[in-house]
Amino acid sequence: AYVGFDAVANSAEEVREPSRDIPRGICLSLAVCAALYVGVVMVLAGLVRYNDIDLDAPLADAFEQTPGEAWVRQVVDIGGLIGLSTTLLIGLYAQARVYLGIARAGLLPKSLAAIHTTFASPWAAQLMCGVVAAVLALFFDVKMLASLLSIGVMTSYSAVCASLLFLRSNNPRRTIASLILSALASSLFSLALRLELGVVSYCIFAVGVAGTLPLFMTGMSFVEPDIGSFACPWVPLVPWTGMCCNIGLMVQLPVAAWVRFLIVTVLALTVFWWQTRRQQRRPMMMEGPGDAPGGISSSFGRYSDPLD
Repeated sequence: AYVGFDAVANSAEEVREPSRDIPRGICLSLAVCAALYVGVVMVLAGLVRYNDIDLDAPLADAFEQTPGEAWVRQVVDIGGLIGLSTTLLIGLYAQARVYLGIARAGLLPKSLAAIHTTFASPWAAQLMCGVVAAVLALFFDVKMLASLLSIGVMTSYSAVCASLLFLRSNNPRRTIASLILSALASSLFSLALRLELGVVSYCIFAVGVAGTLPLFMTGMSFVEPDIGSFACPWVPLVPWTGMCCNIGLMVQLPVAAWVRFLIVTVLALTVFWWQTRRQQRRPMMMEGPGDAPGGISSSFGRYSDPLD
């Protein structure tokens, strides 16, 4: 439900005032999403019983079961098609900017960082997104892709939460140990709930909470963000809770989703490793002034094609 608000952050390079517009866009998109989903749930609760809700098309099926309201199903179906179109366009827009940043960092081919001279857009990255999306939709089942998307998104969100705790901590070593224990406890707790182990799940939860107490002790401080900046509040509670919840939900996914995710991860790491080796083998004479010592290019020093 909340996949896609990060597209606002990916467009920061094309915003006139990022410090003002990006926070507003993220907060507004989350608020609109939450309001729409709460409204839909309230409508469903007023139309049908919770155990009669169709999981494939809940809103359309609810109106079809209501006497005299079957015509609303057609309106809902049309709205769903329009929503899919907007989702496709936003996905192509946001993912292309992700590929652009990765290509600038040297982890993908330089051609993906090409900027169109007229439209000032990453046309090569957008073309790649469209081709990949078309191939996946043609040869793979939608439910399989949905489960792969779910585990991928939750993995990235968990990594962001863990990275935030690590970067703001004044004791990184203790933070890493607590994060590992938290991830392990969350996984085992969710697995115990899935297997209906009863008391064992609560024992695992207690051990996990005890192991993560150092994150919340006064002896372990965290760097406070600048006043007035758009940053995560209530550290470490918010990122720790987000990481544990995401990991717990990931464990509830089927084994097939994990297998596909591991395959995609191995393929991605292989591409990144190959591209990194390729960057390191470049002659020293091709290095620019923005390169770091030792022949390793900086994140955005080599490919700095502006969008404006």
